Amino acid sequence: MYDTDRHFTIDELCTLFELTKRQVREYIEHGLVDCPCGSNKDTYYTQAHIEQLLSIHKRQESGLSSVRGGGASLGGRRVGNVETWTHLVLDQGVELHVDASLAGFGPDELRAFLQNTTKAYQSIRGKKKLHI
Repeated sequence: MYDTDRHFTIDELCTLFELTKRQVREYIEHGLVDCPCGSNKDTYYTQAHIEQLLSIHKRQESGLSSVRGGGASLGGRRVGNVETWTHLVLDQGVELHVDASLAGFGPDELRAFLQNTTKAYQSIRGKKKLHI
């Protein structure tokens, strides 16, 4: 059982997950990890942060994630990463690309997102219904 009251420093997180402080901050900046608790000098991380980083770590280890790390910017791609994307073609020249795992979508959420996006596009362009 986990000690849910335990607080961790950024240095402890970096040691546990073999990350740099910059990588942890990038994960926070990109919404992959929640902001730390506390105030400026007294910031700390909780078990919830550990679980978020563990989830990222597991996806990276599986080779199936598009989460970027290893010192490179999260906005860049790394050679050798395997990425799974959903492509929704809405019209000539109009496509939507979604990495469901990085976006945090489950199958039902992804389906609803794509259906709502299709409806929004159709209402703007007045096109025939697309079937998803």
